[in-house]
Amino acid sequence: MDVDFLTDVFTNKNFRQQLSCYDGSVKVEGSSVKANVFTWTEQDVMAMQIENHAVSAGMTHINLRTLRSPLTRRGNHEAKSTFEVIGNKIVLVQTFKEDQFYCTSAVAIEVVGGDAKASLANETTARLSINPELSRFAVLMSSAASFDPRENIVEMAIKKLDLAKQKGFDGMYQSNRSWWKKFWEKSFV
Repeated sequence: MDVDFLTDVFTNKNFRQQLSCYDGSVKVEGSSVKANVFTWTEQDVMAMQIENHAVSAGMTHINLRTLRSPLTRRGNHEAKSTFEVIGNKIVLVQTFKEDQFYCTSAVAIEVVGGDAKASLANETTARLSINPELSRFAVLMSSAASFDPRENIVEMAIKKLDLAKQKGFDGMYQSNRSWWKKFWEKSFV
């Protein structure tokens, strides 16, 4: 997943980043853009809150890409990547098969705090396009995986997004801070 502001925002002199091992988050700041990112400890959800202060007159794009061709075969191994647009969400499903082995995973992304238009940019990229007037929003990205071909992996990933939306960005962040605080209290250097 990448966030495209259609202009360079994280350049040498304007780029700052802070990794906090204490609460498991990273903050980045560039020319008129700030982002706070963490992975929620309760679910497989990454949350990114973005503040975009008039960087560009164009849309901001959240791009979800495959790392290979949509269908790859090598001998009896098959790797298949497909996209789904479900309302305002984009979902990438990857399925791997070899003989009796089966594994599938899904990544689902949604923008919270404003409207985003979901679309397929091409066969290897799904996109969420965010209106330039939206200066603060959150991007939630969930994942799910299974070795069982009967499980609805897309439904599992979307359920995690729904749980994250119920908790909210600030609620997830506070939950993480509490988890990490307890973790560090058990440790010492």
